[in-house]
Amino acid sequence: MRIVPHYSSLMIIAGALILASAWAQSPSNLPSRVSDTGDATYETVFVLPADHPDSPRYQHGGPELLRWGPSALAVDTDGTFWIADAVANRLLQYNPQGRLLRRIPLDEVVVGLRDIEVNQSGIWVLDIAAIVPAVLHFSREGKLLARYELPEGLHLEDGLTGVALSDLGELLVERYGGASVTRLLDEKGRLNPTPLDGYPYCNTSYSTYVHPINGPNPSTGYILANHPDKPLITVQVDQLLGGLFLLKVLSDGTVYALVEELARAPFVHVDQRVHKYDAWGNLIGMARIPLAEQYTYVHQVAAVGPDNEVYVLLTRPNHLEVARLVFQPSLKPILQAHPLPPEPPSSDFFPASCVSRTTMRSAVDSYINNSSALNNTNINGSCAYRQKPRYLGSAGTYSSVPYDWGGFDLPSHFNSAMAQNRQAGDISADTSGDVACSRGVDCSGFVSRVWQLGTKHSTSTIPNISSSISQSQLTYGDVMNLPGSHVILYEEPASNGFRGAESTTYGSADRVVRWHVPWSRVNGYSSRRFNQACPLPAAPTLFSPGNNTVVTTTSPTLRWNAASHANSYQVEVARDLNFTNRVFSTTTTGTSVTVSGLARNTTYYWRVRGVNGEGAGPWSSVWQFTTPR
Repeated sequence: MRIVPHYSSLMIIAGALILASAWAQSPSNLPSRVSDTGDATYETVFVLPADHPDSPRYQHGGPELLRWGPSALAVDTDGTFWIADAVANRLLQYNPQGRLLRRIPLDEVVVGLRDIEVNQSGIWVLDIAAIVPAVLHFSREGKLLARYELPEGLHLEDGLTGVALSDLGELLVERYGGASVTRLLDEKGRLNPTPLDGYPYCNTSYSTYVHPINGPNPSTGYILANHPDKPLITVQVDQLLGGLFLLKVLSDGTVYALVEELARAPFVHVDQRVHKYDAWGNLIGMARIPLAEQYTYVHQVAAVGPDNEVYVLLTRPNHLEVARLVFQPSLKPILQAHPLPPEPPSSDFFPASCVSRTTMRSAVDSYINNSSALNNTNINGSCAYRQKPRYLGSAGTYSSVPYDWGGFDLPSHFNSAMAQNRQAGDISADTSGDVACSRGVDCSGFVSRVWQLGTKHSTSTIPNISSSISQSQLTYGDVMNLPGSHVILYEEPASNGFRGAESTTYGSADRVVRWHVPWSRVNGYSSRRFNQACPLPAAPTLFSPGNNTVVTTTSPTLRWNAASHANSYQVEVARDLNFTNRVFSTTTTGTSVTVSGLARNTTYYWRVRGVNGEGAGPWSSVWQFTTPR
């Protein structure tokens, strides 16, 4: 979405120079602005100049280094705004005019600031980058009141994404963007980890469900209220529903939900919107967040204030904005369906010459599960221009392998280097050739090792050894790649995104991590498959009964042609084209199967896909037949 301010860009730059001294007192001296399109879906509340001491900071990145910035926005009970300044590792509070009210440094107690929530009892902070993730409770003055390390089952690899507060003041821990909710503290502040059916509010449990984008019905999701079989709200998008996040339920039953629609395209293109529903589940308003214009990704981009308005944090190269969403009855679509790449061609190379996904999994696990004893020299030793990874504290045993810009170490190489008193990791971009000093692995070095390459490829050269695929074709060992910036290894689908593995500085992780990745975080990336990955089965070709035919029996035999590289086949029959009402499902090693017990004078749909040790291949085309009267 294009934004036209009241003043030209030149005047803003000039004004920035003139008002520099004034900004030292109040960062917000730019005029409010409104999005200048037919949608007009937000209005700026205040503006903060970038790179100012009183503003959230950016990690601007560079060649082969990811750019990132503030991670979350929250609105306090008095209408003031809190921003999680993740790069500077601090909390910043602003009044509605953008004047800085309070700065709370977190360096001594937090490694990686991901999410924040506020209520009458204070501020709740999620530290996602600590060796053991934790939730910390602060007073508004910045005094640490309590720290709660999260138990196993609520860690990064378990899909940890955020925190929330119930209307009773219970502290909730979110996994997979809120698809799974656990109560950590009860309403009296007692530690009591308990899995919940959803977000509790007024004796009702609200939850969300999104169909996998590579499965049936990928355009639909649901907001549920106590009745899993009776959705309160059905969310339907034109293309793929990539995410559905519950923001807030108001006292009158109004529901705000963040919706992420994913384009059917060989690259990731996400439309991020907030939908407003009434108590009966009717869509009564929509507002768009200009995701494509964000300078850095904001994990918790939207928050509902005590005035029941929705506010968002917008990042730009030269400034940041807190904006209020303006809801419209409908929005013009901005996603376009693009021709998808063809299925990767069937390969004739022998298994010995390809890299299996079992080998890739083993390589990823070797990084995640690596254990290395680090001494003070490893952690704090001198190394020109080095910035040590933020999770490293005192000498001790640490898991994983640290991020090192330009690094290409296997875990064994890293451990040997540590035994020789080299430095563990480097999160700056100044010492790529100084491998004798700092050791570790960067994002493309990690992918290169997982793909069993003898030489390191960069994010810019990964396209030379891989093929474009669609998001629905993704399987273990594929990657999401942004040339010149970053690459993430895809592991498996998950609610509201996917599980990925990466060596990254994002969010101050500063090491190889396995965690949940929302689709909005990889907006603009391309989906790719290593050319030498062992082949998945090709799509079978259906043979009989012919498409759109009437069969002579209620127990027809379904036949298809063998697919290359398939060891077995999964067969599904359903009453609907989306296969949500399946009546038959089986796995067979043959190329035919007999289905019995079908109703008379009924139309059925069927499809087949091949399976081998690498996983399941693409589904065949869908054919239909009708049983006799």
